[in-house]
Amino acid sequence: MENDSGSGASDGDAAREALSALDADGARLAQRVITPWWYHSILGVIVALMIFGVAYPGALGFGLVAIGVIGIALLVRVYTLRTGVWISRAAGPSTRQLQRVLMVINIVLMGTALALRVTEPAPWWALLPALSGLFATWVMGRHYDRELRRELAGSVTGP
Repeated sequence: MENDSGSGASDGDAAREALSALDADGARLAQRVITPWWYHSILGVIVALMIFGVAYPGALGFGLVAIGVIGIALLVRVYTLRTGVWISRAAGPSTRQLQRVLMVINIVLMGTALALRVTEPAPWWALLPALSGLFATWVMGRHYDRELRRELAGSVTGP
């Protein structure tokens, strides 16, 4: 069976060409989304500020959370301007799993910070979940980027 283009190529050939083009696009995208060295460090600091802000009572705590929200928006903007793209969802099963794990870790750390706020121990205790959030974001974010590039490069036909 031939396609309607009149080129004489079969539908299977056209499909293989389209998949090949998509593979090439995925490989180009994987090279384009290389995260700068400073990104995860800054994101980790923002996450730590937000966790600390949840634990800290009063206007200072609220201000830290607000600074964190604004910081994330600015970081997304800078990254998008630098690379020309923004990846808003996982590319495959590995990155989806990493997103879930990091989300659970951050929810637990936020809950811990909230518990610290309610129980009112010494304020320095809030540094423990905050620094844990910074470390988790930095380490897992770098791992996520490696997996994302791997999944983007082989997203259509390859493993």
